[in-house]
This record gives sequence, structure tokens and C-alpha cells, in this order.
Amino acid sequence: MCSAAVLSIAVTLAIGCEKDQAAPGNPTTGGSGDSGGTGGSKNTGGSTGGSGMGGTGGTAPGADAGNSADTGGASDAPGPGVGPERFVGEWDYMNGGAQLSCPGAQPVTQTYQPSNFITFNAGAGAAPLILALPGCNLRFDIQGQTAVVQPGQTCAIPVGNRPSTRRPDTYTFAIEGNLLRETSSWTVAFTGSADPPCMLTSQGSLTRHP
Repeated sequence: MCSAAVLSIAVTLAIGCEKDQAAPGNPTTGGSGDSGGTGGSKNTGGSTGGSGMGGTGGTAPGADAGNSADTGGASDAPGPGVGPERFVGEWDYMNGGAQLSCPGAQPVTQTYQPSNFITFNAGAGAAPLILALPGCNLRFDIQGQTAVVQPGQTCAIPVGNRPSTRRPDTYTFAIEGNLLRETSSWTVAFTGSADPPCMLTSQGSLTRHP
């Protein structure tokens, strides 16, 4: 799980944690799409999600089995796929970010810093893999070498100082050699607002924490 004291403004867009950094001021977003952290500025991701990349969501690219590291778990070869243990643990962002697009407003983008990370935990039964987010855990299935979010889940995660509900329409993490490739697309609805929902997209590359 994320450390409660180290979430930064990237968590307002990207869904994740930041290591050992003080949190800057919160952005204000919503109908106007304005943000206290301007597009292109460094932010944090954590147990949840992306920025500044203008990711389109959708399906993550296929894995490159030839460069896969031997972790002692299931094989990285195409075909039978890998087990959840291949994903379990902490992963640090090498690059990536998120973009929030609201109707009638300029997009707001945020970029991951190397201090951003996510954490996968082992699940059981119908939920083989759990992504631990700030205040929200998401269940993932394993399809080949890709972790795919199970449908019908939502997270109550604020955007700036505005409460919102986020629904992952697509959210995948694909093993490519020693890396994870993240791609996601979320519907964001602000609590108590009659404004139409916003779209949050993210993408990034992560490496396993040493």
C-alpha cells in the first residue's frame, strides 16, 4: 500500500504513490481543467496509473519473450503465459504520465518522476492479482503475459480538492523483458457535479524495484 504521507499531486491524475517527497499544492481541476501543477511538470504515480503522455488507453503491447528475465516463476515464453507471481511486488516508473481531458476544457497533463511506483499483491481464486492503490484495490486477471483489470470496478479518488469516482475502462500491464508496460483509460465523474464525465488516459514503463 502507499505511504499516506508521500502522495503528491500526480496522484490527482495518475494513480499511485511517491517515495519520500513532500507533496506540493493540490491542483484544482474539473469543469475548467485547470491544474495547480501545469502540464509537463513532474508529478508522481503510485499504486494507480499515468501522464503528460496523452496515452490512448486500450490494450498494452505484447511481450518480448526473448528478453524476459528469469524470476524463478512461470515461463516468459509466448503461449502458456505467466503466473501472478511474475507481477507481484513493487515496480518503479522509468517514464510515462497521465492526461485528463474534460469536455470544453484544455487537457491537463502530468509526468511521472522516478520516485513514482506501484505495488502488486498476490490474490486468490477469482482475483489472482491485486493492484494496491491509495484508498482502492483493483482486481486483475492474467491473460498470457498481461495483467488485465477485471470489469465493473470503481475507485473514489479525488482530483485536486474535488471528490471523484474513477472507473477503469481499460487498464493493462504487459511484461516485456524486464519491464512492465502500463496502458489505461478511465472515466472520471466528479461527485455532485452535473458536468459530463472526463477521460483520464495513462501510459508508462516500469522496472522492478531492486
